[in-house]
Amino acid sequence: MAPDAEVNLGLGWRGADGQRFQSTIVRVPPGEWPTWTRLQIAALPPEGAIDVGLGLTIENQSAADWAEVREFTLEAFE
Repeated sequence: MAPDAEVNLGLGWRGADGQRFQSTIVRVPPGEWPTWTRLQIAALPPEGAIDVGLGLTIENQSAADWAEVREFTLEAFE
């Protein structure tokens, strides 16, 4: 990725009535990633959250940039 590209990994929370809570987002460090790398994010759900979504956003990607992602998973820990 070009130095001005921005890649973010995030968790979005939702309540029973569809209310959206503040998301947890981390920026992936910029640079070249020549091998597969596992990215992880962890957060406690806000009170009242019943659903969570996982997202990856890429912004300011140049024409020569490319990204390949696979195997999104969610795990619950107690």
